[in-house]
Amino acid sequence: DLRPIEGWTGLQVLGIESVELVNSPACNQRSLKLTIQENQGLVNEGVRAEIVYDNRDLPESDKWYAWAFMVPDGYAHSDPGLWQIMGQFHDQPPPGVSWDDWGGKGHSPPIALHYISQLTQDMSAELQALIPNLSSYVENGIFSAAFVTVGLGPANETIGLVPIIQGAWNEIVFHIKWSMGSGGLVEFYKDRKFIGQKSGPNMWNDQPHYLKLGLYRSPAITHQSSVYIDELRVGDSAWEVIVPFPAGCN
Repeated sequence: DLRPIEGWTGLQVLGIESVELVNSPACNQRSLKLTIQENQGLVNEGVRAEIVYDNRDLPESDKWYAWAFMVPDGYAHSDPGLWQIMGQFHDQPPPGVSWDDWGGKGHSPPIALHYISQLTQDMSAELQALIPNLSSYVENGIFSAAFVTVGLGPANETIGLVPIIQGAWNEIVFHIKWSMGSGGLVEFYKDRKFIGQKSGPNMWNDQPHYLKLGLYRSPAITHQSSVYIDELRVGDSAWEVIVPFPAGCN
């Protein structure tokens, strides 16, 4: 359930048809369905359907974030060389500076959860470089997966590749020590299992980096797609965000 939905900072969707509170599927009581429409135009200069949460976390703060998401059965496959992001932390301009006047407008997210609907051996060289153990996943018949990138621009690294079962809830947890320097840390967990971590800078500037959940993808993907989001938790410790997950998210 979105507790409380008023806590969300904003929506970045094409229109009301792209966002819906639904009773099923739901990890708890209700979930949020976010949809990119077929041949959708740009929203905030990208093809997206995302909900925004800004916890106003400053540099050197130590936070835990958790949520559940579901990729529905029948989610259309895309060329694995085309990127899809289902969760990201994004920077923002300083107070009093507009997005258009800010030099960091085109920054890639320093922390992002990527989704691949179908893993193949002939994926683009860029994605193969991000997923060094790709062949073992393909051999084991895992054709849907997520991975996390952490870092600033070309310096980003992958800290985990995990299988995603369509039609099932996936619990995602991030432990982040926010920093523009070497003191930064990102730990990635899926379904309460530690996947990987990376130390180093994870902020483009000293302004809070806000969370966006839903779908953000390459403009070359044109079909309609939806994803379900539930049970966002933000806290100062693992116990605050992991223990309260209802049994239906397992």
